[in-house]
Amino acid sequence: MRHSQAGAASRLARTGAFALLLAAVAAVTSAVHALHPGIPVVPTQSSGASDGIYFRAGGIPTYRTGSSFIKDEDEFAHGLDERLPVDSFYQDLKHWDLLVKALAGPRAR
Repeated sequence: MRHSQAGAASRLARTGAFALLLAAVAAVTSAVHALHPGIPVVPTQSSGASDGIYFRAGGIPTYRTGSSFIKDEDEFAHGLDERLPVDSFYQDLKHWDLLVKALAGPRAR
């Protein structure tokens, strides 16, 4: 761990877990169901790292969501041949557009 990461991790350990914001879950669910009706949205915890550690260490509730719904055989994340199907890329853009507008509120639409 780099020095700045170690400091952030230490501050994070003191802040503890944040409660799941129901408004965030509702926004994610709305964006997912607009493109994929009926797909269950289930909060989970990932063991992977992100830059969110710095926000959380500063007391800012931080969550991660994904937007790609692809077949297992099309999944090449973090490999030598990392890629995403073109249709998935454009569907991801639509997902993020819907999610950001839902989180920003009605004036943003």
